[in-house]
Amino acid sequence: MSAPGSAAASAGASTPLPSTVLVSKYGKTFFDEGGSGKVLMSFDSQGNGFANHPSGHPAVTTTEVGGCICDTDTDIVEEWVWRKRDGPRTPFEMRVGTSYTLVLRGRHDCEVICGNGARVQVGKPGGTAHGTYLDRVAERGPGGRILKLQLRGKHNQTLIDRQNASQNPDGGAKLAQVHEKCWKLPPMGMAEARVISRRSNEADLAPVRQNADWIEGIKAGGAVKKGETIWK
Repeated sequence: MSAPGSAAASAGASTPLPSTVLVSKYGKTFFDEGGSGKVLMSFDSQGNGFANHPSGHPAVTTTEVGGCICDTDTDIVEEWVWRKRDGPRTPFEMRVGTSYTLVLRGRHDCEVICGNGARVQVGKPGGTAHGTYLDRVAERGPGGRILKLQLRGKHNQTLIDRQNASQNPDGGAKLAQVHEKCWKLPPMGMAEARVISRRSNEADLAPVRQNADWIEGIKAGGAVKKGETIWK
């Protein structure tokens, strides 16, 4: 375990950390600046932890499941689960002790600003400065339900762009990539439809026509009675 204030780089801060901040591979702990040794905040390496009111009662608590914010009377004023919502509805900020400021924006975006300006990220590793990709492009409704995706810039691809990006060199589609990006093909314009139609050739259509002939043959032979299907 490293000495207090000796791991500023690992905390993502260029300004040296105060001696009352302890950073180790296990997490980050913030002690009372007055030298009493009282723990004001503590977060483990996965962003799970707490920050207290001056009374010692919990103000913010985060776990693997979710988090909550309590007032000075220990009443819960907001709570959430990560799988439905990435943190409080609006960024939460509070003064802790005499010089710390805790800013909680999301699961991967939670930081403590020290009195000397040093910033310590205490959220869960693996995200970006503004949450995950889905957090940035998803418009959510009540309960965290995704209403639609706001795709802009390089993510706002046309139908042809998406088809090209998801095309395997040896044929077929990269379905894993399509699923990962939650792509939903937009309505097709006439210009795009013409380009796509020009890609098709007789070899591509041969299996379709062969299957159609096979189905018509089964129907003509009377193997399928009226009201039945060939898949029964």
